Amino acid sequence: MVQSILEKLFLPNACLHSGFWHICRMTIHAFDTLLARVLAIYNQHIAWTLLGSVRKILPQMCSLTYG
Repeated sequence: MVQSILEKLFLPNACLHSGFWHICRMTIHAFDTLLARVLAIYNQHIAWTLLGSVRKILPQMCSLTYG
């Protein structure tokens, strides 16, 4: 669920159509696992804080990789 939300909302089109999409997907899978653990251990506030951080970091990573 988190993976599809990240794919639809947070990744720039450049990532979706680039040869480096596999790097972005690996990052999404790693974050999806991390978020599931955080939700299981901590409260939702921490999870949403992490989501906000990744929302800022992922597009930068993807544009650096793509550009």
